[in-house]
Amino acid sequence: MSRPQEPPDSEWGRPPELGPAGAGGGDEDLARRIRIAVEDAGTPITVSKLAERLHGADDAIDDATEYGDLHEALYRDYLQALDAETDLVFDMELGLVYPSDSTAEEFGGG
Repeated sequence: MSRPQEPPDSEWGRPPELGPAGAGGGDEDLARRIRIAVEDAGTPITVSKLAERLHGADDAIDDATEYGDLHEALYRDYLQALDAETDLVFDMELGLVYPSDSTAEEFGGG
């Protein structure tokens, strides 16, 4: 399990300050959607597949957001923050995201 590192500056600015699920606001709404997508996958999901799912959802993100920007923000900011809050498990080395009630070992990783 990876822990947050100091992310480089990106177009998305500083890492999100995530609150409880459903707390409202853009960062919290995207964080909630990330949690749901990871749990719905039921198995480890790659950052790329997660970005595809979120980008493909009509109301998940702003229309102006490109897939690459979303992928980068997930990898650098959101997944690390959610991992730190133990909402999910993010393995940065493998680029895999696991549901919070599992561990990489359960799926044969890490």
